Amino acid sequence: MDEKTYRALLVLYEEITDGNEDDPEDELNYLLNKPFEMAMVYEGTKIGNGEESYEIIDETEHILKINNIQLPDEKKVAFSKYSERNGWGNCFDGEFLSIILH
Repeated sequence: MDEKTYRALLVLYEEITDGNEDDPEDELNYLLNKPFEMAMVYEGTKIGNGEESYEIIDETEHILKINNIQLPDEKKVAFSKYSERNGWGNCFDGEFLSIILH
């Protein structure tokens, strides 16, 4: 990310969040940190049974639900298989899952 983009993001999030990703009261940062948490749990590993991800997914779903944000349709990612890439699934362009990018 270049400096211009970084500064634009700072302005966008100014006064929306205090930057504390571990505080569930700061829902924006808390939610934005969840993909990072998921990556850190499994960095350099096989997914295994995925047990470590359940809490992260539950926390993410909770924030989305209390803010009336519809969860993506799981049928849209049914093509992605656990058997691919050591449990990670093959890469795909997820733009079609976004309620913002459509």
